[in-house]
Order: sequence, then C-alpha cells, then structure tokens
Amino acid sequence: MCGPFCNCTGCFNNTNQVKLRSEAIEIILEKQPEAFMSKYKTSVSKDNLAHKKGCNCRKSYCLKKYCECFAAGIICTDQCKCEECKNNNADLVGNLKKKVKMNDHEEKIMESKVLELI
Repeated sequence: MCGPFCNCTGCFNNTNQVKLRSEAIEIILEKQPEAFMSKYKTSVSKDNLAHKKGCNCRKSYCLKKYCECFAAGIICTDQCKCEECKNNNADLVGNLKKKVKMNDHEEKIMESKVLELI
C-alpha cells in the first residue's frame, strides 16, 4: 500500500480504499496467479539471490538502476537476456550501487523488497 511518501494523484492503493483494492487484486490474480510473487529466488549456493526470469537490458550494460538485477543488488545470471552485460561481479555491483543515489522513498521500497525476500 502507498504510504506517506506516495506522490500518486488519485491513488486508490491506501487504507481508505481497502475493499476496492482487494477486488482489484483478486481480478489481477485471476488473470496472472504469480502477479504478486517475488521476482527473485535463492540461487543454488543459497548465498545469493537470483532473478527468476532475468533482465532484458540492451544498452545499459546492466549497470543502471532500471536493470532489475542491478537495482536488487544481484549479478546477472544465465536467465538474463541482456546484451553486453557488465553486471557479473558481486563486488563491482556493490560498489556501483553505493554510487547510485536513491531518495528516501526509493530506499524504503528497496528495503521492503529485501525484507520480503528474507
């Protein structure tokens, strides 16, 4: 649900619209049963996370925030369909992520996603 940092206009994803929100979720789940499941899975070594479907980056070398793998702080895997990937070293990803500045709202979203996966 959207919280105090939400900048939406006409947002119905809040505590005032619980019934409407629940109905919308049911409709979406009928069409896509996996719609609200995590995009990430624990890798074979169980030390790291991996993207279930992988990213599809073309020109970013998977080193920008819009790469789903990079944004989650994980390296690209064989599941990814990216081109000219440079997101294949965990140390590099960690260092680059520190350089990418996130606002408070983005950090809270990232923290909540990580906590959901734990």
